[in-house]
Amino acid sequence: MSWRFALRKGLGAKQIEVAQLEQAASRIRVFQIAVIPGLLQIAEYASQVMRLSDVTGQLDLERGISLRVQRQAILYEPGRQFQFLITEAAALSRFCDPGIVVRQLDRLRSLGELPNVTIGVIPNRISLPRIPQLSFQVFDSSSVVVETLSGKFNTHEVEVYNQVFDDFSSIATFGTAADMLLESFKHKLRLYDEDTSHDSASED
Repeated sequence: MSWRFALRKGLGAKQIEVAQLEQAASRIRVFQIAVIPGLLQIAEYASQVMRLSDVTGQLDLERGISLRVQRQAILYEPGRQFQFLITEAAALSRFCDPGIVVRQLDRLRSLGELPNVTIGVIPNRISLPRIPQLSFQVFDSSSVVVETLSGKFNTHEVEVYNQVFDDFSSIATFGTAADMLLESFKHKLRLYDEDTSHDSASED
């Protein structure tokens, strides 16, 4: 399904569609190699992600951002399980100000304390079990959603994607180790921010 067709009713309608898919699932697994997953995004971060990924020029961007953030209420509903895997590259992606990314990483640590939410981080220093080709979401044992540059596709080959998820889970860091890794990322981002500020001051 091309993005032009998928977004024919606007970004808001698309977020409602995604929320309905999430509401129908009791277990959601998200593997993300490019950005922090939508269910974990703070508003400022979500705004920049949606602005830069809007390849079809939608007019309801602010509504889409608001509805994306509202989707996160599902994380607090009992009887659901959420598993997230995020690469270091995704955590450190520089498409918005370093300060925003730092606040986003703080949000990850906060959500990771929820009893039904597991967040794993895959550091660059670890040898990978396979090539992380695409980001994807697995809904229960019924379907998988994979996004590409030109659109998205759904597949029922759940076992294939669950195996990929399990392989990367085996080398990811969780809990306290993940918190320490996120803190190191925040330190890097603050250094980047200082370098940028210094360069701007030098130009002035």
